[in-house]
Amino acid sequence: MEAKEKKNKKRKHEEAIRAEVNINKNSNVEELEKELETLKAPHFQGPLDQFATVINPEASLASQTRQ
Repeated sequence: MEAKEKKNKKRKHEEAIRAEVNINKNSNVEELEKELETLKAPHFQGPLDQFATVINPEASLASQTRQ
């Protein structure tokens, strides 16, 4: 019984806290997000990508027939 009461009390407390929180997204936040997105540089390659090469399926099939 104590565990149930404790869970109910905790749930009611969390619901009360959530009711107090008010999340509004105003236009200033949206403008800042747009500005920050433009500041981020696109990331095309990682540090090991310079060693990677494109796999040519025709070449890999040709090597299989030689084996």
